[in-house]
Amino acid sequence: MGYRCSFIFSAGNSGWSEQWYYAGSGSPADIPGRIITPAFLKGFLSLRASGVYLDALRVNDVDVPRNSFLQTLEIDSGDYSGGVTSTGEEPAVCALGYVLTNARRRRPVMVRGLVDAGVSRDADDNVVWTGAMQTVLKSYSQAIIAAALCVRTLDPPDATNTDRLLKSMAPAAQDSGATTFTYTNGVELIEGADVIIHGLSRKYYPGYQGPLPGYNVTPTTVDVPVAWKSASLQIPIRNGHIRNAQYSLDPVYSISWETMRVKKVGRPSLLPRGRRSGIAYRAR
Repeated sequence: MGYRCSFIFSAGNSGWSEQWYYAGSGSPADIPGRIITPAFLKGFLSLRASGVYLDALRVNDVDVPRNSFLQTLEIDSGDYSGGVTSTGEEPAVCALGYVLTNARRRRPVMVRGLVDAGVSRDADDNVVWTGAMQTVLKSYSQAIIAAALCVRTLDPPDATNTDRLLKSMAPAAQDSGATTFTYTNGVELIEGADVIIHGLSRKYYPGYQGPLPGYNVTPTTVDVPVAWKSASLQIPIRNGHIRNAQYSLDPVYSISWETMRVKKVGRPSLLPRGRRSGIAYRAR
């Protein structure tokens, strides 16, 4: 199907990754050479501060995640941006926006490690887009598009993967940690493939949201690995549906940038009992 590309960054005590997908074929070891070019690095890193390092690119097969390859890079963003050197911590600014795909779907995107000094603020301390920042964000967008990177999107129901109406749910007969769903007798679900259930209340039925592995599939039933928590042996369901969770890799058409955020905490700090605080961002 394709590959998940995790760009691994570090700056001082902070580390993070930014994930994109690549709809290509071949070995995972072949993918970094197709993406990491001088033109890509210039657009991908020119908006980040000096001291923000692109440490590595990890490539995982989407269908077989263990089939992976790690390309070590150790590239300082300052070689492409000439930005202000960071002072032992991650630069405080991140940019947020939306990806528009070729199929006209929207997905959020966040880019971290931008130079705080490159952000202009008005009298009320609100972020004001500067021409220089707009230029580097545009270069970033062009680099992503030129590299043919994609986002992973959940496919809507279609003729071969319809929404089957759920009739009831009950504890699985063979597994105390699973639930059996009974659905209308339509196209049988795929054994071993993930399923997605919607139409159930998150309040009354927690744990059934999101893609879940489906097994013990029959033309009318499927088991999911969520422990049954109701005292009733079986209950009817209203307006619940189930289908296989199938995904596509959708190429990026454009990226629109909407806002920026800055960190509440300049860097992770040690709290009582030695716990390390996370980095939080606040809207600006």
